[in-house]
Amino acid sequence: MDKKEEILRATFSHFAKRGYSLAMSDIASSVDIKTPSLYSHFKGKDEILLVTIEREISRYHAFLDSLYLTMTFTNLKEDLYALFKKILGYFSEKDLIRFWRNLLLVDQEELRRTCSQQVFDLEIYHVEKLKKVFEPYSDGDLDIMEGRSLHFLAIIQAALEIELLFYESEATAEAYIEKMWQAYSACNF
Repeated sequence: MDKKEEILRATFSHFAKRGYSLAMSDIASSVDIKTPSLYSHFKGKDEILLVTIEREISRYHAFLDSLYLTMTFTNLKEDLYALFKKILGYFSEKDLIRFWRNLLLVDQEELRRTCSQQVFDLEIYHVEKLKKVFEPYSDGDLDIMEGRSLHFLAIIQAALEIELLFYESEATAEAYIEKMWQAYSACNF
């Protein structure tokens, strides 16, 4: 692995733990170089973060694409549950959940706007894909399709927060997530 890739991986880890307040010296130390050497690979902290963030957003977008391409949605309840579990599986590492939580908490205004726009675009994409899933079950009512899509995304967000809240007790988190899914299913199926 080349040094630039090592820097990006270290940045990902430090951003997940500390958000924008990560220190360049911590990144440098993680990859066994002196802090000024980081600047031979990147212009500064914002560029390292932007590249790291864009890579993760692209990776998640590709993951979603692959999910929607492979799922048939012949049994809505079972297929949505599978989608729910696969998305949660993507976020199986707590650092990944923390990374995404920190995206919108960036202190630097321009970088925060860029991150917010990219996350917003990804959410719009996700809602549009979900609306197509719900379409056959919504009598063509766009409000119902959008509402069901947003509700589905909300339970994913809640499940990820539960994962962080109960990170010490995986069994407790899983029990809460299953109860949440059952409540969602009761309302929608």
